[in-house]
Amino acid sequence: MFVSTPPPESNALPFPPPLESNTLPFTPLSEHPILDSPAPSDQAMLTPQSPVSRHTLEALLTRFVAGWNTWTVPAIISLRTPTCTHTVLPRSIGTRPMDNAQYGRYLTRLKSVFADFTLELESFVIDPSARSFMLYGRGIAHTPIGTYRNEYACRVRASPDGSAVEEVVEFVDSKVTEEFFGRLGRFRKAARL
Repeated sequence: MFVSTPPPESNALPFPPPLESNTLPFTPLSEHPILDSPAPSDQAMLTPQSPVSRHTLEALLTRFVAGWNTWTVPAIISLRTPTCTHTVLPRSIGTRPMDNAQYGRYLTRLKSVFADFTLELESFVIDPSARSFMLYGRGIAHTPIGTYRNEYACRVRASPDGSAVEEVVEFVDSKVTEEFFGRLGRFRKAARL
């Protein structure tokens, strides 16, 4: 079971106040010279969406987390539209957007390392007008080299009727990810000797 964390009552948020004008104090992602081009989903997120009820999105969020906590590929993939994409960020960890088949193979590889996986939801935000929710949680799994713990933030966009997941953009703690898989690689290499 999870509980939504209400926003703080004070205005002392750790980020700057909203802009007063239409000028951006930074280079838009689509114009950033380091990136090839924005992902197709970036434009989709800017396009007005048909709203989905908050209740419908809360139900999808509940099923999304429950699917992860079953830790079976069919349960996780079954919530997705046939054209769903899943992107794991930051880009520095070397993944590309995956369709359902690619993501299923990715999960199968993870299952060979993680005997189990539990996503503990800590907070979420629902945006019916964008057919989406954001979640923050902590993942825990048992592995051959000890307990894996990482932080996750996901932006999930729902299908037009809100019954399925159309897109997932998942952010992981890249330092934890790189350190864990580095140790795992050394463990596997030593086990082969």
